[in-house]
Amino acid sequence: MAALSFYGGVGEIGGNTILLDSDGLRIMLDFGVSFTRQGAFFGEFLQVRNRTHLRDSILLGLIPPLDGLYRNDLESPNGLESLQVYREHPELWQTRVVPWAESEERIDALLLTHGHLDHVQNIPLIDPHIPIYCSGDTRILLETMEDMSQGVSSEFVHTKVWGLKTTKSGKFPGSPRIGEIENLDRDFQTFRPPAKFHIEDIEVEAYPVDHSVPGAVGFIIRTGEENIAYTGDFRFHGDHAHWTMRFFEAVAEDVDVLISEGTRMNDPEKDNEQYVRDRTTELIEQTNGLVMLGYSWKDLMRTKSMLEVSRRTGRELVISPRTAYFLHKMGSHVEAIVGLRVYLPRKGSMIYTPSDYVNDKYLAGYSLNWKNEKPDMTHLNDGIRAYHIARNPGRYLLHLDHHSFNELLDLGRLEGSIYIKVQSEPLTEEMHLSEHLIANWFRAWGINAPDHVPIDIPASGHACGPEINDVISVISPKLLIPLHTEHPELFPKTVRIHNPEIGVRYDLRDLL
Repeated sequence: MAALSFYGGVGEIGGNTILLDSDGLRIMLDFGVSFTRQGAFFGEFLQVRNRTHLRDSILLGLIPPLDGLYRNDLESPNGLESLQVYREHPELWQTRVVPWAESEERIDALLLTHGHLDHVQNIPLIDPHIPIYCSGDTRILLETMEDMSQGVSSEFVHTKVWGLKTTKSGKFPGSPRIGEIENLDRDFQTFRPPAKFHIEDIEVEAYPVDHSVPGAVGFIIRTGEENIAYTGDFRFHGDHAHWTMRFFEAVAEDVDVLISEGTRMNDPEKDNEQYVRDRTTELIEQTNGLVMLGYSWKDLMRTKSMLEVSRRTGRELVISPRTAYFLHKMGSHVEAIVGLRVYLPRKGSMIYTPSDYVNDKYLAGYSLNWKNEKPDMTHLNDGIRAYHIARNPGRYLLHLDHHSFNELLDLGRLEGSIYIKVQSEPLTEEMHLSEHLIANWFRAWGINAPDHVPIDIPASGHACGPEINDVISVISPKLLIPLHTEHPELFPKTVRIHNPEIGVRYDLRDLL
């Protein structure tokens, strides 16, 4: 008998966290951050504490208090029991949740649909021995995110196990401190979709779906009694829409329960990637100055579209070093792509010297291990710098996210230049500025005059309401569970719908 419990994504966009229990075999489906709940407590200048990340998140209800899931070292680092402060005040560390290593009821596996934060952000908190099943591209994305970040919240692929250590130098030698005592690789079980595999007696089929990040999949899970489909995030308007259609064709064959996203249930308009390319081309052809493009560095399909636009308009596309690093990890020889260049921001002492990039090595090139190998300085040697663009702004399309607006200070006056937002995902996925601050930046540099607001050409990573309703009506599952949506009431009334509550266990035998 199978049961489902939902710990995120209910009545909100993102935060997908599902537990499937099939006769004692416990499988998580995604483990993402709820931007809504996180935003209720934290913001740009108030972040969760690194050393007590697990405890703080459980206390605030940001992650579920599940036994058999989390890392032991984040609650009780090895050796901590020797400290008087811990013996007298263990409540400062303990969560009252039994970690994976000590639990009799363990989570047996985690299935990931794709690499957006609202589906994966809480992975660093789980025990590294839990097998993680995902596409090979998703693992590459997770490792890329880890390479470009620091702290517990970025340990997607490699885990730094904490324990009690002794300070060897400085003003307080011999003083105890918590630090890294071991490095463990997580147990990734990657596949190339479409793929079929087993987790004990459960059969899982993974199908590629079109989304705004590489490696996205939907799952069909066969427990032996029930067949459950979980869509993850999907769309029908990308260049790989046929992937999504093939997934739903498989779902239509014999699925009992469909767990479907509904991000854009209240949007009646279909998006079109070709329209994004054509409209962006039209605007660029009317512009003599610099054209700046705002979109996520993870969206390689949008990079591909903008590269096509650059070739149409006779300009060079200058991408962010993050995008270049991701492309490199995915196997692309970035420097060999005609019309594509990489931007080199100023860092450190701001004089374009190798030592300026020791804390952000991916900005200078593709190697991160500067101690044991010759540093790769591809971008430092051949990247496009601000003064190159300022000298001839009409030559370039510059990929510039909101968190990089400081670069405008080095680009000179930009009257006659435009900024086009071709963002696929909600800005909660990336650091963003308020509309007021964006307008101030644009006004100061003469961008998008006279209104000084971004030109928005959207093409989402999600299907619109009519598209979702059409495919659900054709599939006609025995039971539909809306997720990742603020509008479950807009799903088709022609099928039986169950709207779950957070933390409630539902036996499928009772629902079907």
